[in-house]
Amino acid sequence: MQQQGRLRLRAWLEKQIHSGDYPGVRWLDRGEKGHFFSRHGWSIDRDATLFRSWAIHTGRYQPGKDKPDPKTWKANFRCALNSLSDICELREHSKKKGTNAYRVYRMLPNKTKLFLRYLHFAVFLPHSQEILSFFIVSLFIVNGPTKQH
Repeated sequence: MQQQGRLRLRAWLEKQIHSGDYPGVRWLDRGEKGHFFSRHGWSIDRDATLFRSWAIHTGRYQPGKDKPDPKTWKANFRCALNSLSDICELREHSKKKGTNAYRVYRMLPNKTKLFLRYLHFAVFLPHSQEILSFFIVSLFIVNGPTKQH
């Protein structure tokens, strides 16, 4: 059950990226607010801070009470991130091996998220084809072409 005042992962993550408090996590295209970068090359003091903050935010870690467990924090964060339909890893832009490994993710615009929800239910609605066509056209207008980095 979600605590009152607790942000969902996407909103929380946007806030954290904007803060600039986490080295190695930043926007690649700030104007578009679509692509963000997560650096690896693990250092607990530098790289576990985002995962630790998420664990504290979700109530899964209480400093001073629980034993620090950065591997679990990272696994839980990655699992939550991968479960979101409006955030996806751009694997062709990510580098997963080596000391300078990193991942690049894309946040779909909020209108696209609404379209994905609609698409999920459109299958069950009679005469939804005309409405679905409208939403597909809107999706392409909202997203536009992806910039190459």
